[in-house]
Amino acid sequence: MTSTLPVTVDDRRALWALTERHLRSPSFPAVLLVRHALRRGATSIRVTQTRAMVRVVDNGAPLDADIDAVDAVLAAPTVARMHDLERDHGIEVLTATATARAAVVVGRRWRLETAQGTVTRRVPDRSEENVVELHRDGHLRAQEHQELRSWLPSPRARVTVNGRALGAPPELPDAIALPRSMSTPDGKGVIGFALDDAVSRVTYLARGVWVAHEQHRPRGLPVRAIWDHNVLAPHPDEILVEARRRVAAATEQLIAQLGEQFTGLTAPTRRALRTRLLRSDVVPPALVDVPLFDSDDGAFCVSLRALMARERIVVGSASGDVVGDDDARAFLRRRFGDRVKDALPPPRRRALAVVRAVKDAIQNLGAPPRG
Repeated sequence: MTSTLPVTVDDRRALWALTERHLRSPSFPAVLLVRHALRRGATSIRVTQTRAMVRVVDNGAPLDADIDAVDAVLAAPTVARMHDLERDHGIEVLTATATARAAVVVGRRWRLETAQGTVTRRVPDRSEENVVELHRDGHLRAQEHQELRSWLPSPRARVTVNGRALGAPPELPDAIALPRSMSTPDGKGVIGFALDDAVSRVTYLARGVWVAHEQHRPRGLPVRAIWDHNVLAPHPDEILVEARRRVAAATEQLIAQLGEQFTGLTAPTRRALRTRLLRSDVVPPALVDVPLFDSDDGAFCVSLRALMARERIVVGSASGDVVGDDDARAFLRRRFGDRVKDALPPPRRRALAVVRAVKDAIQNLGAPPRG
């Protein structure tokens, strides 16, 4: 039964604060409803848009328990009730209905109608699927569709928007070295070294739903990764801790694989990896014995460990212990400090410099005194 007890201003303010915190944009409620359907185990979700409303139909677990909880909170939105709802059911349905101009939620037993965040009617109803209708302004339709595409890049369920399937399996871009899959009982993903970037970028999903993006300067090599967790928890932070651990472990395995397979990679791939590696401050232990540097003997024939054994390291563009560019020279100076010396010019260039100096001195002898 719907309660008509009066509520305080503080109660309504708390409701507004909780629901608005979960609204990333005015068109975001559609994403919340799809996310909630995925959490309830839906395998088929249909989103239909009209000028006046958006309608989400799914075959997941019945919405009746959510209807009971939302009805209770909207009737008396106390902080305790809202926290209980957030913990037990998630905040998506409450946020969508409380912020909509009008809404209809239909489960297998009940039909709940709201307007401006207030319950207007609750009656028995039977539906073979769960239905939520949100009335909103027509100008939000295009933005709503874009939100769905942006925030649900690869839902595991079949999600259609106006009859068209949404999303595709997660894939890494083309400029990736050593791509590999990761799989545990908790989830699955893909990872590889980014050849076209200098920072690591990681996408976290939960049952295909976007949870977070991360971008950071790598310690060694930039990676590109996508991790999809098996559980869609009410709070993304519950997923991120474990997902980050999985990606970190996969990165260590990828570096070990690189140490074993580096010499077999193509020269352009090795050069791209070396460029990004030498722009960081450290070389991972798995790559210390890998021939990363060039010398007069050829490309990729000197390892970092071999350089560590030398008292002096001569770096030059065409001669010396290491033939390297500015990135190699800067890395070695950061790594070895004063032990790194610049190579002298080749002998012919030195001889030419001496001849020019003597010639200039002779000319200066015959020149009239200044002043």
